[in-house]
Amino acid sequence: MREPSPFDRRAALVRLTPAGEAAVDAIFPRQLAREAELLEGLGEDRERVIDALNLLAEVLGRRT
Repeated sequence: MREPSPFDRRAALVRLTPAGEAAVDAIFPRQLAREAELLEGLGEDRERVIDALNLLAEVLGRRT
């Protein structure tokens, strides 16, 4: 669902419909399992990749 932003007329606020929420709830566990599977395939580099992804998420979080 889209609604005009009360703070910026150029922007819209977007939120999931109940059907969208149900779809996310159905897909999310499979997505997490797939991501875990991919990380396991990294072997000994797994922790370095996780650390790098956490650092990236932190840096991106500072920009918002």
